[in-house]
Parts: sequence; C-alpha cells; structure tokens
Amino acid sequence: MQWVFNYIDPNNYILFQLDENNFYRTVIHNGVKSDEIIVPDKGDKKSFRTLQIRVSPTELVHQIKHGDRWVVLDRWKQSGTNLNQSKFGFYIPGSDEVALSSFAHYADLNIR
Repeated sequence: MQWVFNYIDPNNYILFQLDENNFYRTVIHNGVKSDEIIVPDKGDKKSFRTLQIRVSPTELVHQIKHGDRWVVLDRWKQSGTNLNQSKFGFYIPGSDEVALSSFAHYADLNIR
C-alpha cells in the first residue's frame, strides 16, 4: 500500500509505503528523493494490517497495531509548515488493487 502526505505538486510530497516486510518513507522535494528510511515490519502478506497516522502541525506519526498494542513505525517532523493543512491521498499505480476497511478521519483527536 502506498500513500502520500503534504502533497504540493507531482514534484513535492512525502511518499509512504507498506509491504509485507517493511515500512518506507521518502521525501520528494523538487523531484529529488531525500530523507529515505526503511523500517522492518514483517507481516503476513494475506492478513489485514491496522495503521494509525497521527498528524499535528509539525509532526506525522505512523503506528501499526501488533496484537493489542500500537508500535511506532516512524516519526517525521517538519517545521515552518502546518501539516494539519496538508493534502493526503492514496497512490495506486497501474493495475494494482488495494482494499481498505474502516478508513476514518478524526479532526483534533487527542488520544492519550
């Protein structure tokens, strides 16, 4: 699965990816890749995965649910931009297929 955040135009955005083995983050700035990370997260290819993306004005936090606990995959900080105002979307290239279940957006949700 692939999704983008802080989308400005085709040359400026953050690409996130999750496959059965890893979580990826790549910042695309002026068409150039930077700030790339790979976080191992082995999962069963045919099983469902539960993700949570928390957005604050300066930070994106991606978490994945393992059993009954949440594990942080990535924290990405950006100053000078209000990430709460950013564009989000799914990236589905070519003939790929993605199934989503229980997708929800909550404004100003503060879970502790």
